[in-house]
Amino acid sequence: RLAVATGAAAAAMRALWEEDELVDVELVADVDGRGAPPRVRAHRLVLAAHSRFFRALFAPGRWSHAGAAVRGREGGGKGEGGEVEDGEGGCGLRRVRMGGVCPAALRAVVAALYTGALELCECGEGAGASVAAPCACGGASLQHALEAADQLGLTAVHEALAAYMQSALCPEGSLATLALCDAHGLGASELAREACALALRSFSRATEAEGADDALGELELERVLAMLGADDLEAFSEQRVLDVAQRWVAHDAAARACKLPMLLRAVRLELLPAAALTDIAAMVERGEGVYGALAEAEHTECARIVSSALEETLSNSLSGALALLADKFEGAAGGTRAGAAGSSARDAVGVGSAAGDGGGGEGEGAA
Repeated sequence: RLAVATGAAAAAMRALWEEDELVDVELVADVDGRGAPPRVRAHRLVLAAHSRFFRALFAPGRWSHAGAAVRGREGGGKGEGGEVEDGEGGCGLRRVRMGGVCPAALRAVVAALYTGALELCECGEGAGASVAAPCACGGASLQHALEAADQLGLTAVHEALAAYMQSALCPEGSLATLALCDAHGLGASELAREACALALRSFSRATEAEGADDALGELELERVLAMLGADDLEAFSEQRVLDVAQRWVAHDAAARACKLPMLLRAVRLELLPAAALTDIAAMVERGEGVYGALAEAEHTECARIVSSALEETLSNSLSGALALLADKFEGAAGGTRAGAAGSSARDAVGVGSAAGDGGGGEGEGAA
């Protein structure tokens, strides 16, 4: 639901729109420049009341001249913006050609300004699709509706979509929600914080869900680094965390391989078993997988980071063995050893996994 005007005047405007009466603008979704593009008729007054973008476009100095245009950012929106042109047949109904807007989403968001309800496709086939190839059912996907709201500067629609995503948040969809938040100006919102926290609590479910690779690949580097380095990330083993870092790079290895040193520093490699670190060191040395796209400087840095982690792991293993021997000798005197103070839950889980502990889980039964 949207926070739109109610009362007799609003009801009258809705009735006029539904009956196609006194409309004075036609929005054209020009997605590919071919054929007859879909069109949505509306009232300038209603559009301007909900959008600074349309308010700027309908200003007298622009609206009176065919060819006048407003770019998205200029009017408080994003994307390609809109361009005014004369209607066909001298009907006097001016058109605004909207580039890069999904036709179904354009219809849905304009209808929502009159009805207060935003109807979305629920089949999921339109997610991630090009605006020129929307969902086969003809409905507006959540992603396309967000893009349309962004481009047209429709704050009420944007807020309604954010509230809807928050109500439907689940571990399997948390990464996709985060990607949408980052792409549509919601990166610092409560929705993004909740989605991130949920993904960290249920890391395996979030990163192994259907479509997780695409969602993960769309996340910004800063978001990925923050998640990989979070103390409250609950993973069965640090190997899974490393795998996610490598999957993010693999989404565009040519452009992202140079970020591997930063990603490796975010992962707590010292929590991995020595055998696993030895395998990673060999992959780096041979240039296998995502490590094959490394430049010389990054290759050297990755090798150094892995080698340092391996040394720390071996040192910790030796210290642990010596501590066990010492405990045996001191046990008769009733001495005890306190655990390392200040260890995070992630450190505890990681140490257990490094020792080969097959029990526990992440968020769903982890001790």
